[in-house]
Amino acid sequence: MQNIQKILVLILILVIGVSAIPGAAQDQEDEFQLYLPILMRNYPHHPIFGVEITKNGFMDEAAAAGNHWVRYNGLLWSEVQPVEEPIFNWNSTLEADLITASEAGMEVILVVRSTPTWTQKYNGYFCGPPADLNAFASFMSNVVKRYSSPPFNVKYYEIWNEPDVDPYEHYTSITSQYGCWGNAKDAYYGGGYYAEMLKVVYPAMKAANPSVNVVLGGLLLDCDPRSFGDGYCPTEERTKAPKFFEGILKNEGGAFFDVVSFHGYPTFQKDVNPIQSEINYSAWSAAGGVVVGKLDFIKELMSQYGINKPIFHTEGALLLPNDGSSSTDEFERAKANYLPWLYARNWSEGILATNWYTLNGPGWRQSALLAADQSPREAYTAFSLMTEKLGKAEFVSYTILGVVLPEPNYDPNEIHRFEFKTNDMRIWLLFGTKDNNSRIIAVPSKFIQAYDIVGSPVNPVGESITFDRPIYIEMDK
Repeated sequence: MQNIQKILVLILILVIGVSAIPGAAQDQEDEFQLYLPILMRNYPHHPIFGVEITKNGFMDEAAAAGNHWVRYNGLLWSEVQPVEEPIFNWNSTLEADLITASEAGMEVILVVRSTPTWTQKYNGYFCGPPADLNAFASFMSNVVKRYSSPPFNVKYYEIWNEPDVDPYEHYTSITSQYGCWGNAKDAYYGGGYYAEMLKVVYPAMKAANPSVNVVLGGLLLDCDPRSFGDGYCPTEERTKAPKFFEGILKNEGGAFFDVVSFHGYPTFQKDVNPIQSEINYSAWSAAGGVVVGKLDFIKELMSQYGINKPIFHTEGALLLPNDGSSSTDEFERAKANYLPWLYARNWSEGILATNWYTLNGPGWRQSALLAADQSPREAYTAFSLMTEKLGKAEFVSYTILGVVLPEPNYDPNEIHRFEFKTNDMRIWLLFGTKDNNSRIIAVPSKFIQAYDIVGSPVNPVGESITFDRPIYIEMDK
């Protein structure tokens, strides 16, 4: 990873100052086009497509869908080493899944969490940090030695899940899979202690295998702490928790991890385009929404502290409201429509891995790609088609077609276009983002075919194509 970063820095120097190049209008008169430097295009090639698995036995379904990244949650320290002596009860079921993933060519992000009772900093809380950091470093050294080599080949280790939560102020149960390293009495919410852990654990992991990557526990970042009020944290008090990441950097933890990880989900709203639900998410709307806003915040902090790390979006999906709602056909259609937007937009933003939460069903608030009986939902079909068409593609550009007008006005034909290329064709992925109405686009030159996100053909009528959900258009190069 460090060698790759050096190469990318050299590439960035070559492209500095060339971030926006006007392109010739080809198929639409009014265009706004953003070209991104090579650094932002997943180079060297690693497909962005990932899922999270929270139960054993779903690696075959992930592989069948063309998946690349598997976030596996997780390896529980409290179960593997329940007593202080170095006696390890390795989980054979987990190990079978890791072997299956490796044999299928998938890259595992292994979440390690759950502090054993003999070293809990917050007594009784498995989700909280260890008191003995050297003991955790020794454990992680053993984990890396065991799992980073064949037949497991795990190279990414995520230290806890959503650690930016205070166990005494949040909904977290003592055995929750959510982390609880937070400290509401600290100005940086306990991030400094997480940095202390990294300073001890990171060298031990690298000594065990220098090629492994240490991933920050996926940050919850429940609101934008750069202000409070509309579009930010609702109150000044709430700005404290999202400062956990800054606490890590302020305590010089930036040199002791390889990848930043964060989470971000929009919530389904009836009759609302799910892309709007993401952009207008109240606690992050001032910065572009619950995904782009968090990404902007992370990048801003890294720049402030003089570091530049790859970023993973390790939990994302479309959720039902937190009111016990049951899944509906409208929700499942919206979820399938949102899925390709999440991956394509994240790809265009330079996020290197995106994991849908979850593969196994029914998922948190019905978010999963599989149903409760583990049959495929429409979103699973959309994911499988996207990996088939774009799994070996290169991202080219992100373009807004149509007249771009300030809010609340907009061109009803405004279309967001992501362009990709393969060895033998160009592929457009098109979205209407403002509403769920139909869009019309002229048939492009060298047109081959068009189809929607689940593979249904979309045939031109005359010289135009009409669509009411995201579509792919294939063209000869």
